[in-house]
Amino acid sequence: MSVKETISHIIDTWFLYEPLLFNVYCTHKLEENTEMLTPFRTGKRKIEYNSELLEKKNESQIESLLKIEILRIL
Repeated sequence: MSVKETISHIIDTWFLYEPLLFNVYCTHKLEENTEMLTPFRTGKRKIEYNSELLEKKNESQIESLLKIEILRIL
């Protein structure tokens, strides 16, 4: 499964079990950015992710990192 598919699966799960995180995610646009040095970053209504850094991580690790970015937005 690609990183984008993994993130989509996480978001689908949040729809059912983490409605606050899902709602915050929906206010932003998800974009790939392989030029940055961090796995995730937020700003200007975007959540950017570096697929090259995330491809070695499992779904649980990706979810934890994404959750940190969502909590920063909150």
